[in-house]
Amino acid sequence: MNAEQEKITEQIKDYAEYLVKEKKLAVCLCGFYGTMQSLLIEKLSPYMFHPNAYCNKVKSSDFRYCIFQQRLVKKRAEKDPSPFFGTCFAGVREYVFPVCENGKYYGFLAISNYGSEERKTAEKFNAAEYVELYGKSLSFKIPPFPEIKTVINPLVNSLRLLALYSQSDETENADGVYLKILSYLTENATSRLTLGKIASDLHYSASYVSHVFKKYKKKSVMAFVNGLKTEKAKDLLENTDFTVTEIGFIVGFDDSDYFATAFRKIAGVSPREYRNAAKKRILRQV
Repeated sequence: MNAEQEKITEQIKDYAEYLVKEKKLAVCLCGFYGTMQSLLIEKLSPYMFHPNAYCNKVKSSDFRYCIFQQRLVKKRAEKDPSPFFGTCFAGVREYVFPVCENGKYYGFLAISNYGSEERKTAEKFNAAEYVELYGKSLSFKIPPFPEIKTVINPLVNSLRLLALYSQSDETENADGVYLKILSYLTENATSRLTLGKIASDLHYSASYVSHVFKKYKKKSVMAFVNGLKTEKAKDLLENTDFTVTEIGFIVGFDDSDYFATAFRKIAGVSPREYRNAAKKRILRQV
């Protein structure tokens, strides 16, 4: 990452944090790949998957529908890059802002976590747990498009600028396999992942996935995944009232003790200690 890319990425991070904390919007950077994804994931990993328990539950069942949905967005954006309001296969409603530059599609920005009072999509999963999570995790008050567009345009413009600066780097990426692995991990960070599952889904051997990823990231696949989960958990600990156990589930841990252990290993403190410190920090700023 060069100095200009670093500067733009930092601006994107700051504005995304402003939208989440001050405007109470659910910001998600979706479908980015290649150089753009590598640039964004360094500083914006908490914003690269939907921050709600319902989406996480659906993805843990079968994430392929989400990937297919993103491909539909790409296909639509390549014909018409205008923002639009839509509903995903799981019934989550969102504003979608495609990021295109010089006729090339890079990904999209979603303002999400909106639900429908009918809840018919959640009910199709034939499990009360899905319907309950749908009602608890999503907002049913959808802000008008002009209001959303006004506050989102600066972020879209910054992403387009970053895309412009990333174009010259596209031919310099050494290994498409690494980018394929990185894309998969980013899209599925909150799923229940193992090295074996990752390798199987990508149709490589586990040893090859491990070797390629460590070559570029200088860390193991699972250490990277737990880092993504921890960053998302930090955001939820600071900005939501979910319990520690619920947050562990949202970011992809079935065992609350293992979540606490993994979190402490990376953050240096337990989830509860991190939340308490964050509250004290906020009070000092008031």
